[in-house]
Amino acid sequence: MLDDFGSGYANLNAVLKLPFDVVKMDRSLLTGISCDEQAAVFYRSIVMVMQNMGYMIVAEGAETEEEVKMLREWGVDMVQGYYFSRPLPGDELLKLF
Repeated sequence: MLDDFGSGYANLNAVLKLPFDVVKMDRSLLTGISCDEQAAVFYRSIVMVMQNMGYMIVAEGAETEEEVKMLREWGVDMVQGYYFSRPLPGDELLKLF
């Protein structure tokens, strides 16, 4: 998995050179997609390119219902973030199951 795509060393160079099958999109790229059309177009375009290259896409940092809805419409494979739950200690997580 390439974690935090869009920040630091997890960039397009890494996508083209390193072997992996999952791209986890950094939260910083998700910010504003529900209220800024350019941010939404940019994020969706990255998702489409990565999917066309055969990668599974994980969206990191979804905080609102609108963000989750957009990500699902765009075919993002997995979504994580505070919208679903804040980080939990292991014992609390197990109680949810």
